[in-house]
Amino acid sequence: MGRVNQIRSINRRAAAGFAALMFAGFTSQVQAQGSVADGQTLYNDTCAGCHFVPPNVSARRATTVTALNNAMNDQPSMNFLRPVLSADDVCNIVTYIASIASAAAPNCSTGVTKNNLVLRSTSTTNPQISIGKFSNNVLQFSTMADPGAGTRLVAIGDFDRSGRPDLAFQGPPAGAFGDIKSWNQFSASNEFLWRQVKTVWDVQAVGDMDGDGVEDLVWRYMAPDPQDTGVSFIWFLSGNFPGTPGTPVVPQPRKRGGAPLDWQLLGALDINNDGAADMLYLNPAGQFRFLMATPARTCANFASSNIPAGFTPLKFAKFRGGTGANSSAEVLIRNAAGATQLLSFSAVGLTLPTFTGNPDDPLVACTSTPLTVPMTTFTLPTLIDPAWTFYAAADLDNNGTVDIVWRRPTGQLTVWLMNANGTLSTSLASAGTAPVGFTVMQNGFPLN
Repeated sequence: MGRVNQIRSINRRAAAGFAALMFAGFTSQVQAQGSVADGQTLYNDTCAGCHFVPPNVSARRATTVTALNNAMNDQPSMNFLRPVLSADDVCNIVTYIASIASAAAPNCSTGVTKNNLVLRSTSTTNPQISIGKFSNNVLQFSTMADPGAGTRLVAIGDFDRSGRPDLAFQGPPAGAFGDIKSWNQFSASNEFLWRQVKTVWDVQAVGDMDGDGVEDLVWRYMAPDPQDTGVSFIWFLSGNFPGTPGTPVVPQPRKRGGAPLDWQLLGALDINNDGAADMLYLNPAGQFRFLMATPARTCANFASSNIPAGFTPLKFAKFRGGTGANSSAEVLIRNAAGATQLLSFSAVGLTLPTFTGNPDDPLVACTSTPLTVPMTTFTLPTLIDPAWTFYAAADLDNNGTVDIVWRRPTGQLTVWLMNANGTLSTSLASAGTAPVGFTVMQNGFPLN
């Protein structure tokens, strides 16, 4: 009798031990637990749509049982799971096993988390979303529901204080406008209407711009209008779903500076530990400039250093995980030869000038200052092949630092796990394969 069949007669202690062993190597996250029902379907070999499982019933049973039998014999690497079951499948199976043994549910997660990659297919008629999850040093991709043809994905963030990412998108346009909606926790059953916006506006940064625990959207006007081109407005979100007349999802948009479109808006992250995300621009002369935000929804305009000649910015993120007194954020850059660096910015200790405008005026500008934000350079390894391209960035291993994913010309992915001191911790050369026909979505996306 196979080991999978023997599980049905194991005692509570054995079931709990099996659950623990199955998740040696899975990153612990405070997220939703696995599904008992989905796990039972997999356990009983009746899953018709499991991750990469063959459609033939007998083949499905053989691959599932073989994979689980191997699980009992090959705990360290978990390689047996890669071609057959996704991390969510394993989470559900072990959750079910724990339930029939009255053991504690494993601390695994299903659904989309902040540590995942979000991709969308390039198809305009039948688009799909794919989620990349990092498990046992490999990125595994599986598809999920998409808002549908004619929609535009605009942002990913925690808009409802749930601790899980939500998906904001614009519905098919009606004339010059389109409805902005969200699928909270990426679920179509949690769809909410925000408000309308013209399609010439583009979300180019997402962050908690006032430190209230809800991520906000920075929109930029992209039409060739001499008065408004490049102007940015922030949607400070209420976190209230569904919106009401008293507390709408978007209470009031506010202007947050503006710059010609040849100024790149790289993103928004808190670099001075006041809880409010600060916007970073790169101007055509190669100089970085910050619009430093405050919890009072005011702002100040700071200059900084220049990007090294010959380098291109790839991503603005917390590659060093800087928080608290060490609050910082970094721009990942590279040149044509494959040299890579992190440019780190921290404004901790800088005093923002007294705000000279009316914080309740939605059109007020940021206060100028002669102060500058210091920049520190961290040198990373040179890419093995200059033909590698930046693919994505996310805290894949859930240790607080954002990690880097490179794509080789063959589609093979290489992951750089980062240290908090700005150095490379581990380079994983064979970390999965990029799905063909999909683009990685990140705020201000697509970035590649």
